[in-house]
Amino acid sequence: KNMGQRIETNFYKKYFDLPHPVKIFDNEEEATRWLLSLDLYETSISRIQKLDKDVLKINVKPNAFIDKESLMENLELYKQLLPEGGYFINIFHESNTASNDAKIPFQAHERTKLKKGEAFVIKNLAHRIELEYHINKTKQLYPTKVFEEEEDAMNFIKQLKSKVEA
Repeated sequence: KNMGQRIETNFYKKYFDLPHPVKIFDNEEEATRWLLSLDLYETSISRIQKLDKDVLKINVKPNAFIDKESLMENLELYKQLLPEGGYFINIFHESNTASNDAKIPFQAHERTKLKKGEAFVIKNLAHRIELEYHINKTKQLYPTKVFEEEEDAMNFIKQLKSKVEA
């Protein structure tokens, strides 16, 4: 309600690359209603948002260390949110790292059977090359693609969905 706070909050929202939605409100009731509509979930390594009935956006937290246990934690949430499967948009940060044991649960049938399509947003060139190599050298059970920009990943998922719905 204070103009100075509104200016400061707008600056914060625009200046920092926030991994979660931020919106400014005049009253608590509208803010609460908006927050409850977001379908946001959090695990030890990521913030997950249900964008549509069958689309999840997984924003891996900066500096998150991805290991077998954290992938299994995410998988349990995926199964609850999309029991019939769906589309996944994964956003990684340059500071993310993974343990050697993370590849096995990442490729597990229990995880891949949930996927109808998957997009990865990866800014780090080394990580992007490694993932693209993996995608090209393994048999993909569903369409998968790596992007530098989130908007391109979203468009890829929209195209996949439109082909299925047509």
